[in-house]
Amino acid sequence: MRISLKYLLGVFVFCSVILWCAAQVGFDNRVFWVAAIVSAAMSFLFVLLALQETGRWLTFIFPIPSAFFVGVPFLFFSQTLLVNAFLLSLVGMYCAYKPPLPLATLSTVVMLCAVISFVSGVLPGQEEVRQLRALRNTYPTISLEDRLQYEQPAD
Repeated sequence: MRISLKYLLGVFVFCSVILWCAAQVGFDNRVFWVAAIVSAAMSFLFVLLALQETGRWLTFIFPIPSAFFVGVPFLFFSQTLLVNAFLLSLVGMYCAYKPPLPLATLSTVVMLCAVISFVSGVLPGQEEVRQLRALRNTYPTISLEDRLQYEQPAD
């Protein structure tokens, strides 16, 4: 299998968008990274199912229940994960009734679904961050050290 420059650029853009999303929510955000790992596992299994000659009809059924089975036991509901599962189900409907797509095409479509789901999960929080920054500018943090100097401990 040959990897072209076009696919390398696509992988680079994919990684860049995921890292941009991580930067928006914070690199230490556990929910984001759990969603990223679960999304990657779900996408990998989806590609494996879609490449099969038989049983490809599972591709449109598989993503939605897998997102809920991961979410319910851990009380982990992520908009990103649900959007990704929904998009993979739509792609799965196409894959179930058509001849198998080539691996490169399928991988590109799965990465595009992941990018759309991560961006859709990050964008709603952007407005809240803007509001918090505006409130911090309006009401800056002021040190109380000068105000409380009269409360010196007795020696």
